[in-house]
Amino acid sequence: MVQIAAIVGLVFVLCSNLFGMTLAEALDKAIQSNRAIAVAESRINENDGRIDAARSAFLPTIDLSGTYTYVSRLSEIEIKLPLAVPYARDLNRNT
Repeated sequence: MVQIAAIVGLVFVLCSNLFGMTLAEALDKAIQSNRAIAVAESRINENDGRIDAARSAFLPTIDLSGTYTYVSRLSEIEIKLPLAVPYARDLNRNT
């Protein structure tokens, strides 16, 4: 890979008069257009994401949940009970 970049850089240096590039510009262009370098950079970024995910597994987590229920006001129900309720001792006297 380094040899390829060196060859490309050498070609750019030899042709610098034609393209009007300096050596640094030629090397930058060679690095930017090299597909293997782009693939390696994407793998590095992917692995960085995996490292972040693995680290986050050791951090505490918080789970929140909630519910809300609205119950409308029910209509009032009136229940009439007898006023006098006989007790068990009162029932025994009547017999």
